[in-house]
Amino acid sequence: DLQESPPAWSRRLYPARADRPHLPVGRPRRPAHVALELRAVGLYRPLSGHEMMRTRGVQCRPWVWSGQKGPDMKNHRVVVSRHGGTGVLKVVEEDLPEPGAGEARVKVSAAGVSAYDLMHRRSGRLPGTPKVPFTLGLDVVGSVDKTGPGVSAVEVGDRVAAGPLEDFGGYTEFICIPAGDLVPVPDGVDAAEAVCVVVDYLTADVMLHEGAGVKRGERVLIQGAAGGVGTALIELGRLDDLEMYGTASRDNHEFVSALGATPIDYQNEDFVERVRELTGDGVDVAFDPIGGARQLWRSYQALRKGGRLV
Repeated sequence: DLQESPPAWSRRLYPARADRPHLPVGRPRRPAHVALELRAVGLYRPLSGHEMMRTRGVQCRPWVWSGQKGPDMKNHRVVVSRHGGTGVLKVVEEDLPEPGAGEARVKVSAAGVSAYDLMHRRSGRLPGTPKVPFTLGLDVVGSVDKTGPGVSAVEVGDRVAAGPLEDFGGYTEFICIPAGDLVPVPDGVDAAEAVCVVVDYLTADVMLHEGAGVKRGERVLIQGAAGGVGTALIELGRLDDLEMYGTASRDNHEFVSALGATPIDYQNEDFVERVRELTGDGVDVAFDPIGGARQLWRSYQALRKGGRLV
């Protein structure tokens, strides 16, 4: 699919909707307002040619790193100086990182933004949060700028993607990554669109085929079906001919339906009762990225006998 022209590829990510013309084809990962936070600290510039989008009442565009050239080039990255609001994001200047053996230095064109970035920034209580100061960002798309000793899989100038990054760090201009963790990005695919695929679709693929071990034709419930991982689960689930049901707010029902799942209004319906009504005896698998004791228990109740909760 990535070999196709960007318009056709991105329309399958996010089909255009006549009732919401302000939303672009090929949306960036939500919450997009984090991009505004990073613009405020001076590392982002708007991509030309992108439509304005509105997410949670905030108008913004996708953003990419500002370029710089010259022999005395420095690296700039955004760090979380302490946990808190947008004011804790700071820009630091440092020497360019040098790739070690088996590594490639990537000049970042676009970095993914996710809800986890918000949670890690706001509080240190989320498991896996690094100690401050640290740099957010789980996935990047860019071009190989320099290679370390022993690297033959990629060459300088190659367009690549990587993620999830083991130690975060994507909100930067240059980053060194093991060359074996890089995958090619076809020419003509926009970097801001490509980065939306990396973590979301990899996560969804692992949930479907390693976590749940889905079988063709099974019924599944997807909580948060209109989110990044939720939409990836639906699109990949279609390839396995899954019978899919997804919880979403009513505003997102047309979108969820267009992707291939039956929407359930979790705000105004009891999703367990609705699943039972639609299926008779429940679903084979429930995917619940929301969590919390009560939420997980409710998802468990939507399962048929022998079902799996992921």
